[in-house]
Amino acid sequence: MFHKKNIYKPLNIYIGSLCFFSGKTCLISGGSRGIGLGIAQRFSKEGNRCILVSRNENNLKNAICSLSSRKDHEYYCLDVRNPYQWEQLAKKIDKLHVLVNAAGVSQYAFLPKISVEEIENIISTNLLGSIYSCRVFLRHFLKNKGGSIINISSSITLSGGSGATIYAASKAGISGFTKALSAEWASKGIKVNAISPGYVDTHMLSQMKKEMRDFALLSNHMRRFGNIEEIASAAFFLVSNDFITGTTLHIDGGI
Repeated sequence: MFHKKNIYKPLNIYIGSLCFFSGKTCLISGGSRGIGLGIAQRFSKEGNRCILVSRNENNLKNAICSLSSRKDHEYYCLDVRNPYQWEQLAKKIDKLHVLVNAAGVSQYAFLPKISVEEIENIISTNLLGSIYSCRVFLRHFLKNKGGSIINISSSITLSGGSGATIYAASKAGISGFTKALSAEWASKGIKVNAISPGYVDTHMLSQMKKEMRDFALLSNHMRRFGNIEEIASAAFFLVSNDFITGTTLHIDGGI
């Protein structure tokens, strides 16, 4: 099958206050690779300090080296499924302005073939991990009198997807959680939004079988996969704008 080369570059338009998101501290779970790392690279490029969280220390070390030349970036090895580890991490961080929940695992199997352990892992990583992190770091945002949270959802919550039942359920939970959390805390200056990517050229996409990749390529109007920089630009837009909250931003090429 003919695959279009991705020649598109993200269009960065700065309007008003969008120019001034710099000098902040941003924590990104799943920040060692993929979308999480791409967001961290964009934030650091704009002059922000990044704290990366992941389970793999080697990946974290490599990720830190790819950030801008600021000397105060940090990383922590953490299992997002463990609420106690989130509590301990929160004690080590004095000030936080942005929380990005990008840690996630995928699924490519029909429901009867998924073990209970796999179901629990997908839900715990994709949904509960984000809930745990928001729970502990809301205290920081209240202390700061404001903050911004970005949760990573998925376009599969709208399109459905054969072989992705539990993944879709976990990401639909993220979208609902985002909306409700925004309603709780907007009056305190805390913005909560989600990004819902379509098929993006990451390690997750590389795990798909060829026939699934071919189908995915034809499933959006633009007939191409997204790139990480396009998702990172959307994240930067959300944290830069002070009047967007409770929104799930769909970056999916049209589905």
